[in-house]
Amino acid sequence: MMQNNTEKTGNWFVEQLSLYQNANNDSESVKRNFIVRVAEFELIMSDLHRKKTKDPMQHELLLGRRGSGKSTLLRRIQIEIEEDQNLSKNYFAINLAEEQAGIYRLSDLWFEVIKELTIKTNQSIQLQDFSAFKNNQDYTRYLFSEILKILLECSKKVVLLLDNIDRIVENFDDDGHLLRETLLNHNVLQIIGGSTRMDEHFWKYDKPFYEFFRRHRLEGLTFEEIHQLLNQWSLALGLAQLKDYALRYRGKIEALRILTDGLPRTLQFFIKIFLKNSTLTGFDHIKQTMDLASPLYQERLNSLTAPQRKIVLEMAFIWEACSTKQLIEVCRMEGKLISSFMKQLNHFGIVETIRTDTKNHLYSLSERFFNMWLLVTQGNPDQKRRARYLTIFLELFYDASEIKALTSTHTQNLLSKNMGYDQAAVLTKALSQSKYIGVKDRDTLLSLTSKLNDYQPEKGDLPKPFLELADEIIILEETGKYEQALKITEEIENEEDGVKFFLKGIFNQKLKKEIEAEKYYLLALDKGVSESLINLAVLYFILNKHKKKALNYIIEKNNIKPEANSKVLQIIIEIWNGIFDNIASRTKEILLESDNILLTPLLYLEQTHLVLSFFEDETLGQRLQEQYQLLYYATLILTNKTENNLLLRIPSEVLPTVEAIVAEVKEKQAFYGND
Repeated sequence: MMQNNTEKTGNWFVEQLSLYQNANNDSESVKRNFIVRVAEFELIMSDLHRKKTKDPMQHELLLGRRGSGKSTLLRRIQIEIEEDQNLSKNYFAINLAEEQAGIYRLSDLWFEVIKELTIKTNQSIQLQDFSAFKNNQDYTRYLFSEILKILLECSKKVVLLLDNIDRIVENFDDDGHLLRETLLNHNVLQIIGGSTRMDEHFWKYDKPFYEFFRRHRLEGLTFEEIHQLLNQWSLALGLAQLKDYALRYRGKIEALRILTDGLPRTLQFFIKIFLKNSTLTGFDHIKQTMDLASPLYQERLNSLTAPQRKIVLEMAFIWEACSTKQLIEVCRMEGKLISSFMKQLNHFGIVETIRTDTKNHLYSLSERFFNMWLLVTQGNPDQKRRARYLTIFLELFYDASEIKALTSTHTQNLLSKNMGYDQAAVLTKALSQSKYIGVKDRDTLLSLTSKLNDYQPEKGDLPKPFLELADEIIILEETGKYEQALKITEEIENEEDGVKFFLKGIFNQKLKKEIEAEKYYLLALDKGVSESLINLAVLYFILNKHKKKALNYIIEKNNIKPEANSKVLQIIIEIWNGIFDNIASRTKEILLESDNILLTPLLYLEQTHLVLSFFEDETLGQRLQEQYQLLYYATLILTNKTENNLLLRIPSEVLPTVEAIVAEVKEKQAFYGND
């Protein structure tokens, strides 16, 4: 009896998908399920269909990393040649996918071709022994002559499909030149090869296959291709869950494209995990997927030489894009060697070059999940403790609401103390450094984790709490070290509550980077930081721009939480906007409430007589004159208050400062008067 769809999410799915993906599936399955690499297939087959008997053969090279679909494409080409009436009449398709381990000489290749031809033609051929020939080249020429005889008798040609052709030709020396000579002189055989790398035999000008193959680079899958692939799996395996999965979870699929670099085989591992256990948390997702991916990635790692492997591992531990200089330091190799190996790794598709404005480019591992696998499985304990890779995985794989849900669940688990420190610390580090949580949640996670019974911290084991970072930032701000304060602020990963953005706005403003300050205040405001309202209003006033916006912001601020300074600021911005409603009485009322108030901006807006009236007020005057003595003297000068030799009473030691205040006010009056 057919299982229902809800039951098909466990081992059954894993087994069926593995079988489904196998390039050796039956012909009908391969054709029905051939969804990606269609463009390359159609180009190659179109050329083969158009080719006339005397036209030269076009040799093809499929370039792509393991899991990119090379084997499946070769299998699909084989089936098309065998089943198409016109093609099968003119060509034998020989796919040596399983026999290649024993091929390291050209004679081995021809020997395997002969074996396949005898099967396809139902012939029995008695070959001469190798010992009958003077050397291997003579024997190789003899074997090809036997191939020619068979093909001439059948009036057919051969399309030779060679997966991992790079592994075959890397052993060729003189055989490489002999193969090129043979293919040029005898128009009976077309090679279509798959390779993980651009071996020097294909790109070096003094090598036999230089510009001999047309190259097809199998890039990562597009979103649309993944969508089609998942829908096909849904249809083929009877899994309704996969129908339009990509459209329903576009964010997750885009995240997978980034993590897997669009490789079909690695994508398959993730889909298995999704359907096998949808309740797993991010870390469990990673652990299970690592187990599934290990054979693929271990083979990739083992295929590299020792120095190449060293470079790849160090790049993984750095995680971010790195420079050649960094690699020289950590790999302890000469720069020329590093550059040479980087070119090779780039050809293999393992390393991606990130071009910069200078000749010193940056490099990273192309597939980010491969980078994670190396960190988890190959890193030492110190490297594994750096859980930033898990944070990035979580942020790519989960949306903001899901990260918050994970944080809430983890917080509850920490409160109940139903997990050990080692288990808790990894997820705590990952979540506490996520941009999708705020600094309060960060500190809660770190505090609860440090209170677990088996907590045995090592230096740098957990990130610093925000409150500890805030203390450092305050000290730097108080000592005028704004650049250093900004640097620490930028290193805070948490963005959900906007605190990071607000602080960056403050320090950029202190550093006179007004455009940056505005950007970060607005980001903080979007996150609900109401303090940004007054900071934006002040910033716009300082810059003498966006008057109406500034007024709206300060009104909104005072509607939320009115304070003495913000209420006076609203009056100042109203005057700036040409609004003079009861400004004297409103300002006096505020002055009666507060000892620390903004008066200088009123002078900037030419409200000198209003300010003087407060200094001379019977109730306020004496207190204000004592509190703002220098500003009082400056106001007297600005209002030409010279009776009773009042100005002569200004102490000589403060007169230069008073005159500087007067000069500044006049400069600002001109600034605001010319808008």
